[in-house]
Amino acid sequence: MGVPGAQEVRSISKSGLSLVTVVFDDGVAVYFARQLVTERVADVRNRLPAGLAPTLGPVATAFGEIYQYLVEGPVDLMARKTVHDWDLRTQLRSVKGVGEVNSWGGLTRQYHVVVDPIWAPDGSLLGFAKITRDLTERKLAEESLKQSEQQFRLLVQGETAARSASAT
Repeated sequence: MGVPGAQEVRSISKSGLSLVTVVFDDGVAVYFARQLVTERVADVRNRLPAGLAPTLGPVATAFGEIYQYLVEGPVDLMARKTVHDWDLRTQLRSVKGVGEVNSWGGLTRQYHVVVDPIWAPDGSLLGFAKITRDLTERKLAEESLKQSEQQFRLLVQGETAARSASAT
């Protein structure tokens, strides 16, 4: 493209839509980069078919993010992530123009559903038994157990080292 500071130029075309993405070096000012691209678009405008009017999209990060927010409060990370995933995300996705709502961080509550078939003596299916486990609590307990075991090992190693030192 020959634009100063441009790292990469990508394009994709679909039926009725062409999108050109220009990625600039981090040090290039956003509005300077937009000015450079606007000048290049003006240069090629007269070579486009009649009726086409190229436009620049909104200022966005490399991921196309327009808005970021934090869910804060006196509750743990899992509760905040749950509020985001089940309440805020569904409400924000209903807003016109919002394409996607992503989340990062926090702990995701997970459930494990086991479906166990119940068979009759003749081999026919009678029904199902369902067992649901909250895997999140189990994972937290396992992590806590690992930390306790590690602390115990360090304590035992330290005690053994102290006895060895005093015996010499």
